[in-house]
Amino acid sequence: MQNKRKWPRIACLERCNVQPTDRDNQMRPARILNYSATGVMLETDIALAVEELVKIHLVDEPDDDLLRGIEKRVGKVCWCSMHADSFSGMFLVGIEIVRGLSEDMGWGFAPL
Repeated sequence: MQNKRKWPRIACLERCNVQPTDRDNQMRPARILNYSATGVMLETDIALAVEELVKIHLVDEPDDDLLRGIEKRVGKVCWCSMHADSFSGMFLVGIEIVRGLSEDMGWGFAPL
């Protein structure tokens, strides 16, 4: 299968919390499995709906500026599926970073 990605993926296991904006707005534990300039793949224990907007909050201070910048953006869920190797009900979630939408949502962050 041909890789059509514009940006390379960077693998990591960064602990974070994901905050769905279309639900109760409560943060849920997750971790970032990989990221790029335009997206993130998360592992979490809740299913997220396609098109749902989320905010990612890092638990620890990352060394990478690109990863640090993820906290300043809103993401849109592109896909969500049950983790095939998980017996504990974990989900893999693909999130596209939505540039500039954070400010429109009233979260006070400037667009890229």
